[in-house]
Amino acid sequence: MAEGNVAAGNGNAVEGIGTVPENGGKKPTVRNGPDRQKDVPRILLYCGIIASVLYILTDVITAEFFYPGYSYVDQQISELSAIGAPTRPIWVGMTVLWTALVVMFGLGVWLKANKGLTLRLTAILLVSWGLVGFTWMFFPMHQRGTVEAGTDIMHIALAAVQVIGMISFISLGAAYLKGRFAIYSIGTVVAVLAFGAWTGTQASAIAAGQATPWMGIVERVTVYSPTIWVLVFASMMLKNRSLDIRELIGSGRKIGKLTIPFLLVGATLNILFPAWFSVGMPNLVLGGISVLVLVPGVVVWLWSAYLLLTRVPRHELITTGPYAVVKHPLYTGVSLLVLPWLGFLFNTWLGLPIGIILYIGCRIYAPEEERELTKRFGTAWVDYTRKVQIPWL
Repeated sequence: MAEGNVAAGNGNAVEGIGTVPENGGKKPTVRNGPDRQKDVPRILLYCGIIASVLYILTDVITAEFFYPGYSYVDQQISELSAIGAPTRPIWVGMTVLWTALVVMFGLGVWLKANKGLTLRLTAILLVSWGLVGFTWMFFPMHQRGTVEAGTDIMHIALAAVQVIGMISFISLGAAYLKGRFAIYSIGTVVAVLAFGAWTGTQASAIAAGQATPWMGIVERVTVYSPTIWVLVFASMMLKNRSLDIRELIGSGRKIGKLTIPFLLVGATLNILFPAWFSVGMPNLVLGGISVLVLVPGVVVWLWSAYLLLTRVPRHELITTGPYAVVKHPLYTGVSLLVLPWLGFLFNTWLGLPIGIILYIGCRIYAPEEERELTKRFGTAWVDYTRKVQIPWL
């Protein structure tokens, strides 16, 4: 049950299967109406995280599986929603949901702002960003080799509006949170401007139906940078200021340091030499097995992450859901049920060794976290480890 589940105790209730409240068995305090209302902006802030993940997953999945001949490396994202593109209906549907999530996220930022002007302006710009993104779908570009028409011109104009809006809300968000986040935000703005300008130089080549090597990667840096910024900003807004972020991620920092170098090197080689990593997809049998394993794997991962984000800030010992089965469902789920099988679906075996390395990192560093949990929760943690269904995994 570990991965960051190091809570402070301090008389707070320890909830879950086989645990005893640290308040001496007294009934937990019932949260009244005003207390529950405090959860409303938090729920809305989670929409920013979901919107970011939804956008990136839609891009990757539609490019890989629903547009024959499309090149993730060489072609722009807008070509996936272009007039006549086989993936346009999927993108229209995703954009409706994405817009709703971004608007709700902006509302959450507004509620979080109280009377703060900087955060309120950030909220307004985030809502505008979502609404302009929705409007964008009414002015799609034409496919490569087609003479530019009115919708193409409006598509480019709205892109410029989006860039201005993104730079504005990133700047205001940086001014509000300050510190290292401000430095990260500056880097994001630089990436948007530099790679966005590079992308703009290829407009004529796309209209002429010419090849645009590496342009897909270049534009995705432009688009993913603010998308990931929103995810990070939402996470920062959700973070309980009284909770050290190291308590939330636990041994994940050390595990990440072990795994990320292998991931970066492997991903680079996979892009440069895809034939080395091919598993012969599409393959009906391997693809079917991958989906059957991946779906519950993603459910376990999301469920575990949700429990961490909602329980740890309240100083609760997590023993329910996936944590009732294994002590480290977040790491175990990603390493064994997500990475290998997601890799197979993308025609690469790279996910398998990366998953193994991640799992090895968990086995190496998680015991240190478990010793800390024993100190913090005492008999409650010991009772939990005795009742977890697969303690050795």
